[in-house]
Order: sequence, then C-alpha cells, then structure tokens
Amino acid sequence: WRHGLQRGTWNCMPVAAVQAGWNMNSNLCKWCDNTNPKCEDQVCYSKCDLSSYCEKPEEICVVRVSTLCHNPHFPVENVMVLKYNTSRCVMVRQHNEDGIFYICGCVNEQECNDRLIFENHTNGMANPHLLNIPLKEIIPVAAISLLPPLLVAIVITVIFYLCRTHKQRRRSKEWAQKQAQRHALSEPSRATSYDEILSVKIDSHSAMSPVHANSLNPNTELLPIELDQRVGKGQFAEVWKAKLKHASTGQYETVAVKIFPCEDYASWKNESQILADTNLKHESILQFFTAEERYSGLQKEYWLITAYHSEGNLKDFLRVGLRRGGESVRVWAAASLPKQTPLS
Repeated sequence: WRHGLQRGTWNCMPVAAVQAGWNMNSNLCKWCDNTNPKCEDQVCYSKCDLSSYCEKPEEICVVRVSTLCHNPHFPVENVMVLKYNTSRCVMVRQHNEDGIFYICGCVNEQECNDRLIFENHTNGMANPHLLNIPLKEIIPVAAISLLPPLLVAIVITVIFYLCRTHKQRRRSKEWAQKQAQRHALSEPSRATSYDEILSVKIDSHSAMSPVHANSLNPNTELLPIELDQRVGKGQFAEVWKAKLKHASTGQYETVAVKIFPCEDYASWKNESQILADTNLKHESILQFFTAEERYSGLQKEYWLITAYHSEGNLKDFLRVGLRRGGESVRVWAAASLPKQTPLS
C-alpha cells in the first residue's frame, strides 16, 4: 500500500489446490485479487474470502498491493520484508524508487495477513489497544520483559542482606574479643593468676627467720590472715594491720597486708616481683612473706603480705625525721654562737 489506504489487489490460490501437491505444513495465507479492505482504529482487514497454503515451509504471509506467499530472504518490489517473525501483520513504512509504501509480513498463524495493523509512526510507539494485540501474547512478553530486572533486584537484595549480616556478625565477634581482652587485662583468669602468684612466691626458708620458716606454709595455700585495721592508703592500694596465725603454736603475729583492687593488677604484679627479688633480702629491708590472690565477696583482690612496722611508711618517716633533724641543727647552731658582752 502506497502512502495511504488504497484498494489493494490480492492474488489468490484456492484452498482446494492443496490436493495438487501444496504443503499443508506451510503457512496458510489470504490470497485474493481486487478486494475492498475495511479499516478501523488503524487496523485494516483484507476482506479476502480465499486462502491458500504456501508452496514452501519457509514462505510467510505478506501484504503489499496484493496478498501472497513470499520467501522473506528475497525482496518484494526491491525492499526486504522486516519484522516478520510474529503472528501479527504490522505494516512497516518503507522507501523504494517510487516513494513511500507500506508492507508487512507474518508467520505461525493461519491467515495472519488478513488483519493489517498500522502502528503510530509519529512517535515510534504503538498502542496495544489500537493494535488489538491478543492478551495471550501480551502476558508472556510482559513476563519475559520483567524477569531480568526482577532477578537483578532479588540478587541485589540477597547481596545486601548477606553483607549486612556479615558486618553484624563481625562487629559482634570483635566486640566479644575486646570484652574478653579487657576482662583478661583487668581480671586475669584463675589459672593464669595462680601461675603468676606461684612465680612470685618466695622461699620461706630464705625470706623469713627460722621461726617464720617453721610456722608458715610455703605452698600455694592462702595464709591464715585476719585483717585488723586499715593504717594507710596509697595511690594504688590500701595497707592493713593484720594478724597471722601460726598453725603450729596457735599464736598470732602482726603483719602488714597491702591490698590492690583488680584494676591495679599490674601494679601488684610489679611490686611483688620487686619484693621477691633475692638480691633485696636484707635485715634492713622490709621483710616480704608472699603475694596472694583473694576474693572479697564477688570482687577479686591482690594481696602483698610483709612484716609490720609501727613507724608507718618510709616516706612519712623520712619526712618527719628530716624536719626534726633540721630543727636540731638550728638549735645547735644557735647554741654554739659566742655571746656578746654589752659595753658599760
């Protein structure tokens, strides 16, 4: 059809010609001459009453000036038939030496060239309602078109979920590890503390007098100590006056107990290692008994047990002694100055 609707001519071959050797497995097409097509809503019907099977299976139904069977690999009026792999015969605008004309091709549906469909060529879009597209063809096409973006959306959602759960598990694991490390630093396990306490235990026979060596148990058991009163408090620990009971005699001996809270475990460990140094064992140096790990209710404490001195800590003792010594020097200096006799 040339640039508009004109009265077309359809060449025809009667259906009865099938008996003359035509292939029934080929397409059945309208095949008429000089019909008066009827058009409505951009769809035209050939008004052809005759049909024919194509001679060859590869031939399709074509509408131009006439309806006929045609091999799509060959041109029609020097123009190749486009978009023929469909059951709808959609008219496509083409150009040849005579100008603009319309042609369509269809296949896989009997007499598919009876209905001629003109798409809206002004914007390149076709209205499905104007084309009267069957619903059975719209649903599969829509499903196939929506399947790829749906799969992409599902894959993205799964990846996002896996990444989020992985991050949450990793954060939970890191948090648990940090908590375990903090707990280990602030409050060592019982087995570790037990080994460390054993490492700083002194030999009772070399660290104490013979009386103490015979009465104190040098193994890892806690000493029978009863706290009496607090006598001082430093930056890291408290100092208590306590009673140590001798198992053999049943008598008590006064000792000093320095108690460290669990958060000052490092200070307790350092000081206990210093006091347990064999090079510091001397009668003029504070006598060290042992270091222990104890519990006060649910709170863990670390003890250093030493000999008790009523003078208090060395720092305060030296401060008081130096002050008294300075005063004595001033009194002695004043007394040694010669007295002057007043003139008469």
